[in-house]
Parts: sequence; structure tokens; C-alpha cells
Amino acid sequence: MGTRTYARASAARAHRPSENGSRARAAREILETAHEAFVSMDSAGRICDWNPQAESVFGFSRAEAVGAPLAELIVPERYREAHWRALERFVATGESRVQRQVLELSALHRDGHEIPIDVTISSSQTDAGWVFDAFVRDVSERKRAERALREAEERFRRAFEDSAVGMALVGAAGDEIGRLLEVNRALSQMTGYAIDELLGMSAAALVYPDDREPAGEDAGHLLADALPASRGDRRWLHAAGHAIWVQASRSVVRDDAGAPLYEIVQAQDITERRRSEGELRYLADHDPLTGLLNRRRFEEELARELALVGRYGSQGAVLAFDLDDFKQINDAVGHSAGDDLLTDVANVLRRRLRQTDVLARLGGDEFAVVLPRADEAQARSVAEGILRSVREDLCVPIGSGYRRVTTSIGVALFGASRGQGAREPLAEADAAMYDAKAAGRDRVAVHSGSSADERAHASSTVNWAQRIRDALAHDRLVLEAQPIVSLDGDPVARHELLIRMLDTDGELIPPGTFLYLAERFDLVQELDRWALGRAIGLLAERRRSDREVRLTVNISARSIADPELPGVIGARLAEAGVDPSALCVEVTETNAIARMDDAKRLADGLREQGCELALDDFGAGFASFYYLKHIALDYLKIDGGFITGLPENHTNQLLVKSVVDIARGLGKATIAKRVGDAE
Repeated sequence: MGTRTYARASAARAHRPSENGSRARAAREILETAHEAFVSMDSAGRICDWNPQAESVFGFSRAEAVGAPLAELIVPERYREAHWRALERFVATGESRVQRQVLELSALHRDGHEIPIDVTISSSQTDAGWVFDAFVRDVSERKRAERALREAEERFRRAFEDSAVGMALVGAAGDEIGRLLEVNRALSQMTGYAIDELLGMSAAALVYPDDREPAGEDAGHLLADALPASRGDRRWLHAAGHAIWVQASRSVVRDDAGAPLYEIVQAQDITERRRSEGELRYLADHDPLTGLLNRRRFEEELARELALVGRYGSQGAVLAFDLDDFKQINDAVGHSAGDDLLTDVANVLRRRLRQTDVLARLGGDEFAVVLPRADEAQARSVAEGILRSVREDLCVPIGSGYRRVTTSIGVALFGASRGQGAREPLAEADAAMYDAKAAGRDRVAVHSGSSADERAHASSTVNWAQRIRDALAHDRLVLEAQPIVSLDGDPVARHELLIRMLDTDGELIPPGTFLYLAERFDLVQELDRWALGRAIGLLAERRRSDREVRLTVNISARSIADPELPGVIGARLAEAGVDPSALCVEVTETNAIARMDDAKRLADGLREQGCELALDDFGAGFASFYYLKHIALDYLKIDGGFITGLPENHTNQLLVKSVVDIARGLGKATIAKRVGDAE
């Protein structure tokens, strides 16, 4: 039926006037050159026409296609019955009007695979019967793109909803500008609001009030395309009313024309990290016992004040002081009571000084103050007020009575015309303090630099630098060995080496007299390297005599920051033929905390060389256990304050047991300080 119908239609077209023939040829030319596949089918379901693009789409040539049943050629088998029913139903209705439909279908390629197609079908009834013409587009690429888009959207949805980071979509157009359109569970948990409460809320309402203006400026720049993205730390307002710190990133999704559609906001709660960073910054700048500034920060503040004086022209004063006979007091009342006394001194000083004054504990019982814009009379008045307060407010029980605490204070003035470095006023105040002690203690001495005698006294402190250099050059340094006794029967002899300096007459000078001065004059690293070199020499001597020993050497904060030190130690050990594990380097907890990155680098370097690392005064600092996971240690030396009176002090027993248990759990050994007897 189909073939006869197609033949009659062709014959009818052949006998039309010539203009119709021209039009037919033009139409044929259009079909032959069309970008879309063209397929024509008669009412019997046989293919009547098939252009070159149809050959490309379906893989059959025109000769193969024309006359073949369309259903059997390109309709997948599962759709063929429906295809025939639809065709028969349409032909049976005998409708005379033109039909036109747009469909999405699947077609069969010559090689057997299915391809998605868009089909625009028109039908018309001619003298020869019904004819069905179809323009066909292969939409495989579009379908793949749509599928990829759906998959990407689903991945984004899963990532959005399941992310541990708080996420939100914020409107950036129309009435939705600044409104939370979608939020995930993590954002709900972070802010304390239910998801339903967050939806529709203004994003600005989540920002802490004081931070809303800069946050709004960022959003404005983003929407104006002045910034590709925004990232920073912000305070947000929790539903309970308190501030939380978040690290937030924001970016804008735009349409094809570049208009903003919405913002993507990602936020991570960093409240705990900010708290830890604040604690670390505090520890780096403050003395852990008293909470006052430490020496490093004090010298920075003094340098800043001197720079201001040099630029704008002004004056000021430095006070340096320590407690009279503190060593005797400490020995009499014990180190724990001595620490309490230092804390009490710090509190007295805080009450006496202004907010603008810079107060620090330099170490031991040494304190210092910077008095900005103070002249000599004002500085002397402040110093004498400190003398009175310490004398009247502080006393310690000794024996059956009490002893008043006193201090000696040195004052040094600085001004724009004096051209001093940051350390000179402090050295001058130190010198004046020793003058006050020499004059009988419990008094103030002022160094103004106006007389030859005062300049000579000031230079006495500076002369210590030369004395230390001379001791290094002429071998007037010695190491005293303090035994480290094993409680589990370890036969290896262990000793901690303590540096001492010999005066020109051979008298031993204790480290408290010269070490802080060595640090001030940048000589402490030379002392550290001398001690390490001497320890390695002693280990080499013991190795030659077949006596196994392990030695511990203390190093300063400056040496902790020396990146070359592990390499220098390794080279000396190799040169001496010494087992690196026989050498242990010791740093104090407070120095390690203040220089955490340097301490980690030192620990890694020593471990690479094969040496051991010990952390001294463990427990004296703040949040000590937190740092164990950051530094690769071998030994923890428990601060002596926990060991003194240990048999009678239940609190100390609990603390020491905790330190030992944690150390063992981490594979580290402990060493206790101030063990004075077998008990």
C-alpha cells in the first residue's frame, strides 16, 4: 500500500506545471542541504524520503532506507507495536486537517545503539493518501549535558547538605537580596538556630553587631564584581546571644549575562582555634607565673617607646628592681612560697602603676617598668611608692616570726637627645639598682648619665659582656654534673650538665649572675654551643674508656630558634664518633611554648640526628598537656614545685601521677626535679 501510494504521489508531482517543478526542485535542494535529518513516511509506514543528514544520524544510506518499514529500521523493538497502533489509529480517523507534533523519542542507529532524538512531525493528506514528514535532531550531546548537570546538581546537593562546614545560599537579586535561601545542618548546629528559623532570615542578622559594617562592605564589593571572592575571620552571633568566631568564604553565582543570582557562603567555626591562638600569643608575651609581660615583650615595648621619643621628642624612664635577699627568702620558705611571693609582688605593682605604664617580670625576682613621658621627679616618686607598697604590704613567715619584703630600684632616664638603643636604658637602670643595693638596699638610685661615676657604673653591666667573652676565649667555663638517678634499675649513668663561669681568681660564678646578661648581649648561643661541644667531648672520652654515659645539656630560647643547631650537633657527634642517643638537649617549657614553631623544628632536627629532647619545668606553664602532641619529646622533667613536699601533699601526688601516666601513654619518660631524699 505504501509503495503504490508513494508512486502515485510522485506521478502527480511529475505532471504539474513547470513552476511547480521548480518549486519542487528548490524544496528538494533545501532538504538535501538541511542541517537536520529529514524522514518522510507514507500511511503504510514505509520510508518515502531520507536526506543526507538522516544518513549521518541513523547510519543507513538513502538507498537502504527508502521503501523500508520505518518501524523496523529505526524504531527500537520495544516501541514498534505502539508505533504501528498509533499509525493505524491516525490513518483510520481520516482527519483532513494538517497535524503537527513535537516529540522526544529514542531511535535505533544502524550499529544497534539507541540515540535520543527530538522529532517535529507534520502530517498531510494528499491525493495519494497520508504523508508524514519529520525533521529529526540527534540530541545525544544535549542529553549528556543534561545528565551531567543533574549529576552535578545532585553532587552539590549532597555536598551541601552533608558537609561538616556550614553552608548557605544567600539571595543576590530582587526581594531575596541578603536573605538565606537554603542552609545546611552544619550551619544550623553552628549558629544554634533551627533550619526553619534560618530560612528567610537576613544573613546580616547572623553577623556580630560590631562586624556588620565591614561584612556589608564585602558583600557590596562582591555583588558589584569588584571582588572575585571574599574570605576572612568574622564574629557571628549565636542564637544564645554570645559571639562565635567563624572563618567565612563568600562567592557569587551569576547568570550568563553576568547578573548575580545568589551568594554561596561557607563558614567554619574557629572559636576554639582563636581561643588557642590567643592563649599562645599570651604565652609568647607573658610570664606564666605572674601574668606580667616577659623580657622579650618588654624589650619590644621599650624599643617602641624609644622610637616614639626619637620621632616626636619627649622623655621617659625605666625602672629595674628585684627583691632584696630573695634567694635567702626562697631557701627559707620554699620555692612554692617563693613563687607565691613573686605573684603578690606583681599584684602590688599592678595596683601602683598606670594603665599606660609597661610592667614586666624579666626573670627570677627581676622586674622592670617603662614610664612614658616621665621626668626624673615623677620616676623617683613612682619608684618610692613601689618601695613603700612592697615594704608595707608584703611579708613572709620565717621561723616563729615574719620578715618584711623589700626591694631595691634603679631608675634610668631616656629622651630624644640621648640616642639610646633599646637595651641601654635597661642596662643603666640595672646598674643603678646595684648602686641602690650597695647603698644598703630598700632604696631608689637614679642614673641620669650626668657624671663620670654614673657612666662608669652603667658600663659595669655592659662590661659583663666582655667578661663572658673572655671566659669563652680563655676557657674559664666549667660544667658541673648533677646525677639523674633511675628508679627502675637502668645501669646507664645519666647526668645533667650545668654551666658555671670562673672569675679571674678561680671563684665560681653562678649562672644566675651572668646568663641573663649573656642573653641580653647576644652571647648565650655561644655559651650553649660551648656546653654542647664540651658535652660531646666528655662522651667521647667515656666511650674510649668503655664507660657508657648519657648527658643532658640545657639550651636557651635563642638557641631554640637557631635552625643550624641540629646540623652543628650532628657534625660534632660524627666527628667525635659518639652515639647521638647519648646526648639529650633540654629546653624549658615556657621557652618551648613561646617559640612553638622553633621548638617543633628543633625537635624534628634533633630526632633526625638521633639525639633526644627533654622538656624542663613541665607543668609550670599554661595548658602544658596541649603541647605534647606538637613537639617530639623523649623526656618530661616535672617542675620541682610539684616534687617539693610530695610525700605529704596529696594534690601534688595527683598531679605528678597524671604527668607520669600521660607521659608513659605517649611513650615518653619522666624526670623529677628537686628530689632531695629517698622518700
